[in-house]
Amino acid sequence: MKSPKNYVCNLKLAKELKKLGIKQKSLFYWFKTADTKEWKIAYLEDCLHWDKSDLFSAFTCAELGEILPDQVISLTDKEGYWNINQGIIYMNQKRQYFIELEGDDSEKIHKRYGKKAGSFIESREVNARAKMIIYLIENQLTDELVKVK
Repeated sequence: MKSPKNYVCNLKLAKELKKLGIKQKSLFYWFKTADTKEWKIAYLEDCLHWDKSDLFSAFTCAELGEILPDQVISLTDKEGYWNINQGIIYMNQKRQYFIELEGDDSEKIHKRYGKKAGSFIESREVNARAKMIIYLIENQLTDELVKVK
């Protein structure tokens, strides 16, 4: 079996998700070792009695998929909604994962916020999903995300 690092969001994104208030409930957690101060991943059962303030949920792709809403409020038309599209593309013969916001007013959003607004391409799907969740919270596009401070 591959290392859990292959299945979870990276540490930087995990820290950002916690900072933004995403509920820290996951199968895996990032923790810093006491001896080497190196960041590693532990299974939930291994850290049940640890101080949770020192842990960051290392969300899997499936866990982030549960957090992502199906639709968000449009940035340009507060009565409209945008869908969240996800898929696979090939760039330079390498498999990449994309996630983006799409709606009837897509042209308006690109003019107003730039072509890259609400669009992420990553080599790992889990990181693309984490970036979308961060984007949605930072731009106040959804109040559906389960958040606990």
